[in-house]
Amino acid sequence: MWLHDPPLVARLKLLALSAVAAALCACGAGGMQGAPPTPQDERVRVVQVPTEALEQAVLTKQPALRSDQVELAVAFPEGFAAGSVHPILVTQVTADSFRPNIAELSAYTSAALEQGFVVLTAQVMPWAEGERQETLLHRYVALRAALRWLAAEAPGSAEWPLVIAGFSGGAKISQALAFSLLGERRKVAGLFLGGCNEAHAGALLGEYPQLKPAFSQVAVFLSVGRDDRISTPAAVRTVAEELRGSGVQQLEVSVYPGGHRLDQQELTKALRWFRARLPS
Repeated sequence: MWLHDPPLVARLKLLALSAVAAALCACGAGGMQGAPPTPQDERVRVVQVPTEALEQAVLTKQPALRSDQVELAVAFPEGFAAGSVHPILVTQVTADSFRPNIAELSAYTSAALEQGFVVLTAQVMPWAEGERQETLLHRYVALRAALRWLAAEAPGSAEWPLVIAGFSGGAKISQALAFSLLGERRKVAGLFLGGCNEAHAGALLGEYPQLKPAFSQVAVFLSVGRDDRISTPAAVRTVAEELRGSGVQQLEVSVYPGGHRLDQQELTKALRWFRARLPS
């Protein structure tokens, strides 16, 4: 597996040091700010997860962060059975969000659980307030630890299909995380990109061309508000063209009434679209 190769940190510079990552870290300005807080869903379980040596090596480079633990939030659909196959929805917020991954998970929970997804997110501890203290690399190692915890809770889940979801800057971060998961031969089945005005697949494939066959099989759902002035419908259509040019074979562009916000009806529509494309 990718993360057990000796040049681990060099390979993970895909997230930490590339020009793509620099753009991602700055892309979320204004994305969800000012949105009303979403009440935390009582179905969500929050867990502190011990880190492994490779994750600790990354986290210790930022003294403000704990290196021995990360935090995850997870919710399981009704009738969940560990021995069955359940798709996993992994969510990400924008880089400058005033609400962390775990708090924002509740915006996705109801739609995801209704469609039979396990819904999961993870974050470093503590989540930065004010000036950003975390990087895309921190996002990745937190997610890595969360997926390891899930594999212990539900043996076999390492083979379950993953859909990575984010809005605005979170959508751009999701693109980079999808490539890292594909690099580990995880089954990334879909990307939900809400309010996303930049595609980074071309640059990512420029660094890792060997991932193109796997990436071409990832279904992508682009969602945009008709009145969005941050990620305009025209910009999202350009993203769609770029993704098709990068080999994406299954792609949907959906426009909904409203501005730059995560729309629940759109999210439900997207998750149904993904479910129709997942193995039964």
